[in-house]
Amino acid sequence: MATKLPKISIPTYRDKLISNGQDFKYRSFLVGEESKLLLLKEGLDDDITNTNALQTIKELIDDCTFNELDVDNLPQCDIEWIFLQLRKKSVGEVIDLIVNHGSDSDCDHKQRVSINLDNVEIERDQKVNDTIVLDPQQNIGIKLRYPTYSDLENIETKDKASTALSLIKLCTEYIFQGKELFYLTDFSTTEVDEFFAGCSSAEQLKQIVSFFESAPKIVYHLKWECDKCKKEDEVKLEGLQTFL
Repeated sequence: MATKLPKISIPTYRDKLISNGQDFKYRSFLVGEESKLLLLKEGLDDDITNTNALQTIKELIDDCTFNELDVDNLPQCDIEWIFLQLRKKSVGEVIDLIVNHGSDSDCDHKQRVSINLDNVEIERDQKVNDTIVLDPQQNIGIKLRYPTYSDLENIETKDKASTALSLIKLCTEYIFQGKELFYLTDFSTTEVDEFFAGCSSAEQLKQIVSFFESAPKIVYHLKWECDKCKKEDEVKLEGLQTFL
């Protein structure tokens, strides 16, 4: 009589990260992991800074990629892309959504639509500069990078102002003055805070915001027709919570 139960083979797949083209291997969700996915859909905030949701995302990606990726240091676009692949292989390529017209429409109908995740696109903006000059006269500025998973975990979310400032500090690779570089880890929190307190001009903030908004992201351009008013509308869907 057999003493061990047979093991079910689990297929593996391969894909590439958006940020650097690195190859990675993954598998679909197991039964227990699919239940985590359902809980994740309930707890995920629009800006994916919910602590419990972030931890669940990390655990699922770690498990399904065989702990071969440094998830903490992956940019948000890679997190979204990996999760999209996991969702497609585990649950299916088609998802149902509820959409509605914008605020400029008199029709309040909520329309059920289906989208195919194979048609999701990667949106990039190559024109935005990651180097922001804060003081042209003294050639003082900062070199920025896109937020990583770890940044989203550590960001302060007391209010919009503190969230923005926290994100800028976390994503500053270094401060420069001419050819001299200053790395934030070499200075106290007070010194760093005092430096960024001087970034007050609208143009400086606009450049910083434009950089973060230019981060690669997964999007779906949806065109749909309303069953009630029969008008056609379109919307750009983006963000991890949209595609779960």
